Amino acid sequence: MTFVGTFGGVRFLKRKPISVEVETVDGNGRGISGVEAVAVNPQARVVRVVTPTGVLEWALPADHVEAAVERVAPSAP
Repeated sequence: MTFVGTFGGVRFLKRKPISVEVETVDGNGRGISGVEAVAVNPQARVVRVVTPTGVLEWALPADHVEAAVERVAPSAP
C-alpha cells in the first residue's frame, strides 16, 4: 500500500510516496459507530489493514470494500 501526502492539503503539492507492507486485511469490515459518524459517512464500512508496524482502520463506501480489499491484500505465496 502506498500513501502520498500533500503539503498543506494542496493536492498538487505532493510529498514523497511512502510504501507500507500489508500483512492482512479484514475484508468483512464493520459499521461506523459513535463519534466516527461525525467525520465519516455513516453508510461506510471500516476495514482493518494490518502492517508490520501497526493497524490502519480504513473507512470505505460499502460498495467499494470488495474491490479495495482485493487491491491491497497481500498476494498468496
